[in-house]
Amino acid sequence: MPSDTFVVFDGKAPLVYSPRRAPVERVHAPASDRLTRVDARDAWALDRWLKDAGLSAVKARADRQLLPVILARGDPRVLARYGAVEASATNGVYRVRLGPGLVDPEAIARALKAVASWAEPDEWIRYDLRAVTMDDPFFPSLWHLHQTANPRVGAGVNVRADEAWEITRGAGAIVGVLDDGFHLGHPDLAPQLVTDESGVVAHDFAENDADPTAHAGDGHGTKVLGVIGARGNDGAGVVGVCPECKMIAARVFSSGEFNATQLYGPMSVAADGMRFVADKGARIINNSWGPQISPTSPSYFAMPAYVKDTITELVRRGAQPGAAGVLIIWAAGNNPGQVTGFDGWASDPRCLAVGALNSVGGLAAYANIGPQVRIMAPSSDAARKLPFVITADGNDGFIQTFGGSSAAAPMVSGAAALVLAQHPAFSLAQVIEVLLDSAKKVTPDLAKYGRTGQSCTRGFGMIDARAALDLAEARAAGYANGFTQDFELCDDGIDNDNNPATPDTGGACTRCIPTASRDLAGNGLDDDCDGYVDNPTPCQPTGNNRCEACQLSSECQIDFACVDRGSDGKRCLRECSDDNPCAYAEGCVAGVCLPLKNDAPVECSVYVPCTVSNDGLELCDNLDNDCNGTVDDVAAGSQSALSQTDACVRELVGVCAERVSVCSNGVWSCTPAPADRLEEVETLCDGADNDCDGETDEGCPKDPPPKPRCAAAGAGDAWPLLACLFWVLLRRRRVR
Repeated sequence: MPSDTFVVFDGKAPLVYSPRRAPVERVHAPASDRLTRVDARDAWALDRWLKDAGLSAVKARADRQLLPVILARGDPRVLARYGAVEASATNGVYRVRLGPGLVDPEAIARALKAVASWAEPDEWIRYDLRAVTMDDPFFPSLWHLHQTANPRVGAGVNVRADEAWEITRGAGAIVGVLDDGFHLGHPDLAPQLVTDESGVVAHDFAENDADPTAHAGDGHGTKVLGVIGARGNDGAGVVGVCPECKMIAARVFSSGEFNATQLYGPMSVAADGMRFVADKGARIINNSWGPQISPTSPSYFAMPAYVKDTITELVRRGAQPGAAGVLIIWAAGNNPGQVTGFDGWASDPRCLAVGALNSVGGLAAYANIGPQVRIMAPSSDAARKLPFVITADGNDGFIQTFGGSSAAAPMVSGAAALVLAQHPAFSLAQVIEVLLDSAKKVTPDLAKYGRTGQSCTRGFGMIDARAALDLAEARAAGYANGFTQDFELCDDGIDNDNNPATPDTGGACTRCIPTASRDLAGNGLDDDCDGYVDNPTPCQPTGNNRCEACQLSSECQIDFACVDRGSDGKRCLRECSDDNPCAYAEGCVAGVCLPLKNDAPVECSVYVPCTVSNDGLELCDNLDNDCNGTVDDVAAGSQSALSQTDACVRELVGVCAERVSVCSNGVWSCTPAPADRLEEVETLCDGADNDCDGETDEGCPKDPPPKPRCAAAGAGDAWPLLACLFWVLLRRRRVR
């Protein structure tokens, strides 16, 4: 390469500039992200070339400071033959900054290997920031996707979508959405819709046409689409859990003129909509709706046979180990404390019912419960003044108050789409197993996860998109045989776990049909299908809990026995064996499940269970509100800490306003002003208001005025004084 040749980098491949070459030639270097820098004799010609080539923006990269560098371990005196030597942070390793002119860093590195332990070019590479962030304006406020500094959001209460995007953003996956109307022209949604030669693939089954556009009174579907897969990194609006997956919209309800708050339509349209989106390529179907169940006196609402047969067809697509199958996701419902078993649609064991948590990891005030709810996702909680979910809305807008299990379900749909995008060969049963096994066990002391890992109020935990992708990768090789590890999907016609002892009909797949809104006392039946017999409050079993004192096993909750622990007394504990493992947060010791403390089993007298309070937000109240093992660790930026700090410095000035708030033993106090700087009368002269009176350095001497050139002098200064007088007289004479 001649000495007047120069290489710049435009983000795609190096471009070689030479006054002798025309037109500009793109040259692909061995490493396309390498930036090689040499000198150009004609700077004016270089500037003109950059402008003509449309590369003025990269001129900053073309300055002469960015010369090629060799990293080498060797004698700096020998290395200096090739360029300027600079010591690096690692002892014995030097940077050799090559000079301008004919430069080939790789050739010089090869030459240096003869006189150095090792040498290599310090290549410029394109760095990828981890975890992934987005430039969408609302992204910092999308607390359900990633950890934010919002004090009303608990640590870890998000789906970790930003970390999942390090692996995949969902390209190749397709999600079908059955809902009311959609605003398909929304700028965050339009690029995400499946299209064919005739345009956008969508249908309105409520009015039997190809246009599912939202009518007056509906538009819920637009919000759901936004949570699943709003386009990301487009500098506008929001971003979905799966920002590069595609979606198919099917409108199956109409508000009509009956009541704008209710949706109407024949039950069969649900089956038609499911079949439509599945036939068009969707392997996930989101249903953020369900039949209306009375919140006060619920009765069982069965799934119609037509819908049931359609689901059978979709989950059995392939009907052999490793068959694709379609994942059907339902919002569990918004009737607080009601068991989802009354909803024959969401509770179908072949589907995945999603419950709602609030932003601090607690159960949302409106959340349905019960063993039919198998996984949770973050959502709103207005009753506790906690944040909602922000998503796309009609007229190209955005809504900041979306919530309910309607918002939770599409988060699980988006996470499932990420898994299928990365592992499209996974079967339906394998996808469900990965989602459930990777779910985060939130609030375990309140959730009471059982031996199978499931809670009656929290399912298997909260969806974790990154953990699901990591687990899917770890199991990919084992899943190649088409089987799951131990999960059996009910009634799909496949022995998913390759274990005839756990068939997909009967046994655990026998469905409980509720007959009463609450258990009837003393009949020995689970009337409300919450998994507990003769239990008057759903999912809150009666009797003594783990570690509570007892005399007889009949005093303990179901699944516990009264065990004599010697000096620790009789306690309600689970018994365990190889075939009867302990539940979450327990360890099996000599046939008994003991609670864990610092990840080690301990006796009940040592274990002190924690109860989340104040919605998991830490206060200065001598309690561990968030159950993280530390009392009163109030976050510095929380509303509680900030308000106390304001109280400490209110109306104070000077160094007195440098006080801070401290929480100790449940009581806030203010530290005194710094003793080494506080003074009754200001003397420090340090540019601070040390006596806190609103004036700075007021007792300090001011700078003296400048002395005249012939200032009065003492006796010892006689000769300088005489010289000064003589100079003045001489000057006057000259002036005249």
